[in-house]
Amino acid sequence: MSETRPENPISRGAWASVAAWLWRWRRQADILLLLLASLVLIVVFRSQSAYYMTPQHLSSLANDLPFRAILVVAMTLLLVVGGIDLSIGSVMALSSVVIGVMVQNGWSVEVAILGAILTGATCGAVNGGLSVGLRIPSFIATLGMLEFARGAAAWLSDSKLMLIRAKIDTIATPIAG
Repeated sequence: MSETRPENPISRGAWASVAAWLWRWRRQADILLLLLASLVLIVVFRSQSAYYMTPQHLSSLANDLPFRAILVVAMTLLLVVGGIDLSIGSVMALSSVVIGVMVQNGWSVEVAILGAILTGATCGAVNGGLSVGLRIPSFIATLGMLEFARGAAAWLSDSKLMLIRAKIDTIATPIAG
């Protein structure tokens, strides 16, 4: 039994040469279509809001980018090995609460950041130990950690907003915009 190549869906007509080129370069065409769709979305959103894609908006995006890039890289590595982490947002919130509580209780910002890193690393180690050591599916292990971290954050913060900006301004200078 011989294998046959899929036939070009558009083999005749006025657009045959264009279709043949797109058929050969369909991956590049997918990228071009994605870029075109992105451009259309940018134009539509810009027409709906005077603030979209302004220098202030782009500056805000640039300030959020490093934080999000770290999360994206971690989640990508996890997905590549076939796992999933549902608890990342709750662990991030718990780590943020740890910083707030420590700074409000007189710890230096640097030590508070170290405490948040250790909190996140401990939660990750527990998730990994449950998934790998006890062979609990990562979906279930991280779902449990999601609830634990959410509850711990609410308990530590007493479900109240913590304002610590004045204490962390020395290290939290945003990109000018």
